[in-house]
Amino acid sequence: MKDLQADGNGGGRNTSFSEKNTKAELNACIKNLISRIKVQWHSGRNSSGELNIKEAIQAALQTSVMDVLLPDPLTFGFRLDRDGSESGKPYSEKDSDLVESPGSKGSVVAHEMTPMEVLVRNNTKDMIKMSLNITCRGVAGENCVDGTKATVLWTGVLSDITMEIPPLQQIKHSFCLHFLVPGEYTLLAAAVIDDANDILRARAKTTSAAEPIFCRGPPYHVRVLGTA
Repeated sequence: MKDLQADGNGGGRNTSFSEKNTKAELNACIKNLISRIKVQWHSGRNSSGELNIKEAIQAALQTSVMDVLLPDPLTFGFRLDRDGSESGKPYSEKDSDLVESPGSKGSVVAHEMTPMEVLVRNNTKDMIKMSLNITCRGVAGENCVDGTKATVLWTGVLSDITMEIPPLQQIKHSFCLHFLVPGEYTLLAAAVIDDANDILRARAKTTSAAEPIFCRGPPYHVRVLGTA
């Protein structure tokens, strides 16, 4: 399984005109830069030459530049759900402004059911089918919702959430958490992309068309107040 975290982008099998132009401009810029790089060597008084490293430099630059310039195929965000809106519907740009930054902290109270939502944005120009999973971990990094010693109860679906996200749009999924023990917790969202296109697979450096592509978001920290 290939992991796309903080890098990776997807386009369609039929790349748009603007994307082709961008790639052509990028390649031209790289070639122009490489043409200015020369590595010469000298040995003794009469031996000298020039190293032929242009192809190696071009391959390295193309990979590095694409990693920097292209957005993640999926981005994730959490927030406390105060309006109780419905899951599975596209989010407007105005609504997306309300999503808290990925690393921010939300404060909640122990022993109360806390409505939350995860927002997933498709940054590509193609429909993405995916399976979303949400985990909650304590300060020790252990899963807090599974097992006989779980300290967090929940309602709603936290695993194998099937979603189809339209191009350049975002969808949310609502759920509730009930924290039994005060402290610091971390929410993590991750997804497996189904039927990934060729561009996504190239970015993930998959070796097989059947190999799943895994995307994950940054941690979202939750501070739980109260007494145990």
